[in-house]
Amino acid sequence: MAEIQNHHDTYTQYNTKVFALATDSPEQSEPIIEKLNLSFKLLCDEERMVVDLFNLRNPFEHDGIAQPATFIINPQGKICYRSIDGTANRVDLTDELSFLEQLHRDSGHTVQTGPKKSWIVPSPKDNLLMSMNMLARGSFADWKNVVLLPVNYFRILVNKIKNKRFPCRPVDLNFLNSAPVRFVNEVTINASPERVFAVLEDPESWPKWFKDIVRVEWTSPRPFGVGTTRTVTLKTMTVYEKFITWETGKRFTFYFTETSMPFAHAFCEDYRLESSGNGRTQFTYIVAYEPRFLIRLAGPVGRLIIGRMFRNGARSLATYMEKTEGDDS
Repeated sequence: MAEIQNHHDTYTQYNTKVFALATDSPEQSEPIIEKLNLSFKLLCDEERMVVDLFNLRNPFEHDGIAQPATFIINPQGKICYRSIDGTANRVDLTDELSFLEQLHRDSGHTVQTGPKKSWIVPSPKDNLLMSMNMLARGSFADWKNVVLLPVNYFRILVNKIKNKRFPCRPVDLNFLNSAPVRFVNEVTINASPERVFAVLEDPESWPKWFKDIVRVEWTSPRPFGVGTTRTVTLKTMTVYEKFITWETGKRFTFYFTETSMPFAHAFCEDYRLESSGNGRTQFTYIVAYEPRFLIRLAGPVGRLIIGRMFRNGARSLATYMEKTEGDDS
């Protein structure tokens, strides 16, 4: 709750009302409200009615309190985001706020992938309190946290490595021709350039046709253009992009500013759409990059695997467009 309180202004900015729910009595909750100086309501569910309605009761911890959980309800009254958490594994607040930003722009937005979570290592003070609880009350949840503490430390170490960012060099359009490694794929798509561009602009469509992509998030407000930024989460890493060309319905180009894995010193992608008549589009997809040392070690095999991923992506876009055009008709 302290972290939510620290970001309460951001929730307000996205027209979001925050409510917390506890199984404590009002008398027990009052000191928490005062200590954290909460700007939002802390509701009390002593009878566990709401907790049981959402199937959140944890019978192993302190007489059956609720599991940590987050629910976001859209203006239509539907749950559009949920995260059922563990005692030491909680939803990442940046993921939650990112979702609220998108929901603020589009009231019908729903989460496409599981929420991002972070592991929490108890402080020495918390460890002491847990030890006291273990001796006095035999709390199963506390026993589990202490026993799994080394595992949690290892997971946090892995997450830190995963969250590390490796900078990439800014490039211009000349890099598309001068890069050490280049892939050029061309496919004909049975849809107009405007329709294809609309799909490329839609963040929710990408995981549906590019199988290696998990999530796409625009990190700049509309209207998009030169200078717009975007974050793309792949199965293997996360990349951070900046657009250097933007011609609506025709073309866009971006380069990586950072990556979560040491993949490339510089990386650029170019998407070109040209009408080939009869409502069809000639799609030219260019990928150019300068690999880092570890990627260079993979040699021709690594280049073959990477090239196949982008080739399959271009073909899958054509298949996806044909399917969606058929569904619309």
